[in-house]
Amino acid sequence: MSTVSFLAVLSAFSFGQYQYLPNQSLTPDSDSAKIIQKDLPPPHQFTENQQVTLIADSSVISLDEIVVVAYGQQTKESITGSAVKVSGEVFSNKNQSELTKALAGEVAGLQVFNTSGQPGSIGTIRIRGFGSANSSRDPLFVVDGAPYDGDISAINPADIESATVLKDAAAAALYGSRAANGVIIINTKRGSRQNSIEVDFNRGINIRLLPLYETISSPERYAELGWESLRNYGMLANGLSQEQAGVFASENIFNAARGIAPQYNLWNCAPNEVINPATGQFSGATRKYTPENWADYMFRTGQRTTANIRFSCGTDLLRHYTSFGVVDEEGYFLGSDLLRLNVRNNLEYKARDFLRITANLSYAYSESNSAMQNDIGGNTFYSAIRLANEMPTIYSIYERDADGNKIPDGNGGFVYDYGLHEGYQRAYMPGYSPRTIALDQNKRTASQTDGKLNFEIPFHKNFTFLSANSFYYLGAAQGILTNPYYGIYKNMGGKINRYDDYTLSVTNTQMLRFNRRFADNHSLGAFAGHESSLYRFHSDYSEKSMLANATVPEFTNAVKQESTEGYLVERTLESYFAQVKYNFDEKYFADVSFRRDGSSRFKNHKWGNFGSAGAAWIVSKETFMDNIKFINNLRLKASYGIYGNENINLGSVNANYYPSENLSLAINDGQGGISYVLTYTGNPDLTWEKSSMFNAGLDFILLDHRVEGEIEFFGKRTSNMIFARQMAPSLGYAFKSVNDALLSNSGVEFNFTGNILKTRDWNVSLSVNGAHCKNRILQMPKDETGVEKTLELKGFAPTTRIVNCYGWAKGHSLYDYYLPEYAGVNPETGQAQWYVYADDGTKTTTAKYSEASLVFVGKSAIPDLTGAFALRAGYKNLSLAVQFLYNIGGYGYDYEYAQQMVDHATVGYVNWNTDIERRWTTPGQITDVPRLTAGYDADAASVSSRFLTSMSYLSLNNLRVEYDFKLSKFLKLGKFKVWLSADNLWAKTARQGYYPTAREAGESDATQYIGLSTITAGLKIAF
Repeated sequence: MSTVSFLAVLSAFSFGQYQYLPNQSLTPDSDSAKIIQKDLPPPHQFTENQQVTLIADSSVISLDEIVVVAYGQQTKESITGSAVKVSGEVFSNKNQSELTKALAGEVAGLQVFNTSGQPGSIGTIRIRGFGSANSSRDPLFVVDGAPYDGDISAINPADIESATVLKDAAAAALYGSRAANGVIIINTKRGSRQNSIEVDFNRGINIRLLPLYETISSPERYAELGWESLRNYGMLANGLSQEQAGVFASENIFNAARGIAPQYNLWNCAPNEVINPATGQFSGATRKYTPENWADYMFRTGQRTTANIRFSCGTDLLRHYTSFGVVDEEGYFLGSDLLRLNVRNNLEYKARDFLRITANLSYAYSESNSAMQNDIGGNTFYSAIRLANEMPTIYSIYERDADGNKIPDGNGGFVYDYGLHEGYQRAYMPGYSPRTIALDQNKRTASQTDGKLNFEIPFHKNFTFLSANSFYYLGAAQGILTNPYYGIYKNMGGKINRYDDYTLSVTNTQMLRFNRRFADNHSLGAFAGHESSLYRFHSDYSEKSMLANATVPEFTNAVKQESTEGYLVERTLESYFAQVKYNFDEKYFADVSFRRDGSSRFKNHKWGNFGSAGAAWIVSKETFMDNIKFINNLRLKASYGIYGNENINLGSVNANYYPSENLSLAINDGQGGISYVLTYTGNPDLTWEKSSMFNAGLDFILLDHRVEGEIEFFGKRTSNMIFARQMAPSLGYAFKSVNDALLSNSGVEFNFTGNILKTRDWNVSLSVNGAHCKNRILQMPKDETGVEKTLELKGFAPTTRIVNCYGWAKGHSLYDYYLPEYAGVNPETGQAQWYVYADDGTKTTTAKYSEASLVFVGKSAIPDLTGAFALRAGYKNLSLAVQFLYNIGGYGYDYEYAQQMVDHATVGYVNWNTDIERRWTTPGQITDVPRLTAGYDADAASVSSRFLTSMSYLSLNNLRVEYDFKLSKFLKLGKFKVWLSADNLWAKTARQGYYPTAREAGESDATQYIGLSTITAGLKIAF
């Protein structure tokens, strides 16, 4: 018997018994296989029906370390770049209806921002920091080998076999102009030769376990603070004595002109007797009623159900995988829900010895409701989530009679208070109540089809030709109905907005692949290919007002046409690419890649060249390492490459796809003719941004596999960044998009796993990963005179109403704060103060916000360290997994907290945060919260460093307990498992209610729908 090493194709092998055809031999294929050692009789061919047992040797890599990379597969040890595999179990073990949020904590350097708790909403993903200033920072998704332009939330996580995150140029440069922000390759499940049926069922709840901000909960205390605010106003604005100002405050606190409408006096006393004017304390009157907690009427326990059934079977000639899945879940916010149906069929057919066909087809249908979650139409008081965050505690949800009793509505319920009454109204968000959520509608339906048809033709013993063809189609319709009774469109009789769009994406790839193993220890692999892709998006938008029926979101139900718009955008990409890989003695690895892209987005510079080179060395296979027993594996790797960013973001959809052209808007000139308004000035010399990256890493396995780890260092430089260059007014336009400036991202990533205990019954492991990233602008863009700009001010999105929070300047990051620096409170007057900097660097304080200096305050929204750690333990059939996420350093602007600290001119506007109790009240008092003045100090809560809040946090992201009954001996079942799993259970942040994981820069927002806390019980059965 002789021992030989052979390469076993991943799709064709599994541990155990396998039957081969007569005289079948195994052909080495370093692209899609791994080394398995086994004693075989020469000449290493199988006789008819011979049974061979494949046994994994611990000295070689295990089967699960085949990694799907760009246009192929590789063993992990042969990869020269940064590629991290995430197994499909990760997606099925977490309670996420879509895949992006399940990636949180799984890959060092990959951050997931949970932007919304709306069921089915995707997270924002950032890989290795921020690679662009004004273009997209989203990674490219590749599904089953084809770039994916569709709705990633429509993919059923239960269908995912694995995901590979490509983080550097050597791993991602083959995708050229679309790979600047990293690549995530999704590989769906395929059929196997073992016939199987799998069924899993999950039932659970979605709730809000993460608390809101701490606000004033006592109506009496709210009234006292409002009275104090009015009293101070009387002294400051009217020159009253303290005694006179006390009477003034008592007379006006329940006066709709300056305070709360008297109809909201909930105590058994006259409005001017609620607060004792001599003491400023509540008078002690009894309540007529106790106002409801608004959050209790807007949040609920949402039900969640998911179910999947999967069929897999095959022969040597034909294999298929078929699945059906359903997701039916409610968010904890009223009116938010998702229903999604998934069907997938993956087929592999060996039609002839010279032809292998792969056909994948999937379909997804979804319905989602998300009424009143975001501010719309420029109106800052639309999102009902504001009601939970900011509604003062003195307001009842229901209308009350003179005795404080709720008023029956005649239908078994009670009349809601919308805050709109003849002669008075509620100071905060009049026209809205929890009932408004039911009156308004925001429903989106989508049908998505994704198909792939590949032909693989092997010819000669070393060559294979591949034709890969994919198409994607998404049709979506969204209807928004805003009721005619209350709110922003009451005066229009309500309004219907309709968005109808479709997305079409087609990609065709042809590849010629070569593989040869020669002289026993040399292996050469190469491929060359051509790829063309088409992306088309069409959208129609219309709105009508004056509804005949308040519940039907169709245009025949509305009378008045408001506006109709529509557009079509299209992008084509033509590409040529090639790669050569070399392997000597399974110890030294090298590869070189090249890609040339031509894009329809650009005019004079359509074509760009991208490429990479990398090398890896398995040091532990050297003879000088033979006596170092505690090192099981030691590998070094390094790579360098250039890739691009074609996914630009210039502020409008048309400009993003036609940035080289002058774009105009056609309007009615009022006299029956057409008038054109220039909306974007094109630049025919514009082209994509380019990124160059160096990556070096060390992988190791120590102490007989007890300790495993990876450390990587990277440096990335983005050039040709797209900026808006300010132009001379005489030209007739203010800005022009140009390629300019340089940006750097550099850092270190690590991933360590300790297998603490492993016995027959017990296993315990602890893993931790982390990433540190440093972001710097190396060169600022130039103005029209060719002079480099020294500063450019940037801010948040318009809906947050914060501008100019960041300063872009050479030597600073994209998220360095540039704003007035808060100097605390003047201990003698109680006024807020800010610093004024002189030219020589000395600083003084001022109480006038307009005089404060705009400066870099030394704080950034980029954290020092992000990552996760996880504990996995098992005893016999019982297993436990716990995952925590962490963030150290960085500052976010807590806008919602700032809103709760505003001293409004009208008492009864927004509720105060409990930190208002630290306000200045007495001369000589040291505090950072200024006095209350009913708006007299109008700028006290203006944008400044006062509201920068630490982004450091620790959160319990996932907890899972599973029991495997292992009933195969008794019931002939392949699997019978039950589990309890919970996500997003707990978070410790710098301030209750502030969750920096919701935005990439850590800013908060009153409309923020905090992520769901999900608890689910599940069952999986396999036959």
